[in-house]
Amino acid sequence: MDSVEAMPQPRRVIYKNPPIIERAASVTAAIPEEVFYQRIENWKTIVRKEFPDYDPIQQWLLNFKQEGEIPTLEDAPARVLVTHRFGSATPTTKGS
Repeated sequence: MDSVEAMPQPRRVIYKNPPIIERAASVTAAIPEEVFYQRIENWKTIVRKEFPDYDPIQQWLLNFKQEGEIPTLEDAPARVLVTHRFGSATPTTKGS
């Protein structure tokens, strides 16, 4: 029989300070709408200290109904969902 050599295991690199390019986080909570709108400006101020770039995403929700083969808009008002996004275009380091 031929001898079979074991495949070398890949070397795992462990960094003291990993080269992180991007970090992402998502914070969700169920709060009443009126409380959200009372506090959003204060929350923005707090978050913008670390993540100064504000880029909200707006998503419109429209109601359609099918009349025969033709889709038409319903009379219900459109709704918009806003996802508040904060980021930092330039890399930051702790202690700077």
